[in-house]
Amino acid sequence: MVSQLGRLFVNSKNKINMIVIFFLGIGIAIGAGVFRDVNDEEGGHFTFQIQEEKQQVETIDLAKQGMLKYYLQPGTITLYGRGKSGLQDAEIYIKFYGEKGFLSQGSKKNIWTELTEEMPLKSRKNGIVPINIEVEIPYTSTRQYEVGKAVLEFWNENQRVNSINFLVINSNYHQKS
Repeated sequence: MVSQLGRLFVNSKNKINMIVIFFLGIGIAIGAGVFRDVNDEEGGHFTFQIQEEKQQVETIDLAKQGMLKYYLQPGTITLYGRGKSGLQDAEIYIKFYGEKGFLSQGSKKNIWTELTEEMPLKSRKNGIVPINIEVEIPYTSTRQYEVGKAVLEFWNENQRVNSINFLVINSNYHQKS
């Protein structure tokens, strides 16, 4: 009788452990999904077309960043750009100014090597030109509506052919009239 109770207790304990492990696994999966959603807007995405005399404006809102990114690293913004060149057989160079920025044509999967003003842009086999910009903004600037401005210019020899004006805002703060 005592051994039967002992087996019943051990079997019950194993079932409870399995149930706890099952719910723990579900909790981890849900937590990972929530973490991904909360940090989904880590940076900004923009598209462009390199062609003569084109200008565009891109607004990046820090308030749309994920919660962890917004509070732990608000002054670092990664801008992911993808575009095509409408200028055939022309070497295109880029300049970035206004805020401190690190430019690259790397992917998320490897280490980014810096792209300087002297280096021509490279396009992939499908004609896509990737540009990644890691922008550094002082923390104090991130706690106001207008956070900063920057410009990305595309040059062909000594002539500017295209530019993208970035306006970084934080819509959690009211715009001054």
